[in-house]
Amino acid sequence: MPQNQESPVLSGLFFDPKVVLLLVLMLGLQGCLSSSSGSVLRTVTAYVDDRRPQILTDEEINALGFGVLEVSIDGRAPISMIFGGLDSRSYTLSFYSQDRARLDMINGQVVRSRGFAVDVLERRPIGLNPFAVGLHKIESLRTFFWKVSLSNGARGLIAESRYEPGNESTIVILGKSVSVTEMIEYWEIPELGFKARNVFLYDDEGIVVATRQSVNADTPRFETTLRSYRSR
Repeated sequence: MPQNQESPVLSGLFFDPKVVLLLVLMLGLQGCLSSSSGSVLRTVTAYVDDRRPQILTDEEINALGFGVLEVSIDGRAPISMIFGGLDSRSYTLSFYSQDRARLDMINGQVVRSRGFAVDVLERRPIGLNPFAVGLHKIESLRTFFWKVSLSNGARGLIAESRYEPGNESTIVILGKSVSVTEMIEYWEIPELGFKARNVFLYDDEGIVVATRQSVNADTPRFETTLRSYRSR
């Protein structure tokens, strides 16, 4: 991944590459990214085909050696999704489940999904992306705009979001305490009359560690935790 060149996709969006570089380090992905993305995906595919447990233990995560995302869908029991690649143009991380469902995320925000009843085909910022910049740098209650398309035929929707810092707390990941700050997202798609109160927990570097987020009433509500997060 180029560290000193601005991505053409993100030009003019005030993207901070430090956020993704830190995320890569904290997920233990640097070894994977030194290989080709195809090699990483083959490793993930083999692991998924091996029919491992739906939820991985701390020991299994440490043995795997790279990113694991724990996901609960609409309040059901959590499953483990495994890192499967990084798009170096958009800095999007992809995670795969045992049944080949997929989530694409930029610093904790789901931007695409695959394998669900209704998928997110696109969630793209119009202007500044608060997740790419780092939520710790965002002015409270500033309004951001997004273009959203869903697999149920709803295309080119315009969404709005505002952010308000909440409480500080501590969560435990891989046996270690991580200090996090709550960011409340007020998400709205006016055309559909949809509103959601999403929550993102981020560390002092702006890395989103855990979330509760909805895009639309027809898409799943995701609760996620980066279980392979490792402090530097």
